[in-house]
Amino acid sequence: MPDGIVATVAHRQKEQNMLLFIYKKIQLKAIDMIDRLIVRILTNAIAIYIASEVVSGFTLKEDSFAVILSVGLIFGVINFFIKPIVKLISVPLMLLSLGLFTIIINIGMLFLLDYCVDAIQINGFWAAFWAMIVISAVNIFIGLFSKK
Repeated sequence: MPDGIVATVAHRQKEQNMLLFIYKKIQLKAIDMIDRLIVRILTNAIAIYIASEVVSGFTLKEDSFAVILSVGLIFGVINFFIKPIVKLISVPLMLLSLGLFTIIINIGMLFLLDYCVDAIQINGFWAAFWAMIVISAVNIFIGLFSKK
């Protein structure tokens, strides 16, 4: 074989190896993202269940696994899509309050969850406040033990 053909074949082999490497990297990243999403949904479900058991005025109308899991999923969707937009809009208030307005945003996300899901009932601001504290604490605790 002439040297030009050998070089072309070697170059194509390098390109194929590089594409295969990139494909495997993307595939691993997608699997990692799905794993983190599942852990996040389960964490939200566990946190909401614990909050409903601990905080008076924050109740789950049904305690079935499917309902708790669906509430965790919906809460995760709310936190993923709506919360960043609300945080972006409220940057001036967050700066003025030195970040404490984030607590109000989190409580607002719980009230939005209450509005969207019939299985949750929140009776007042303080029930939402304490539920937010419990949910945040559970999320932090489980986050310490989940892989990054």
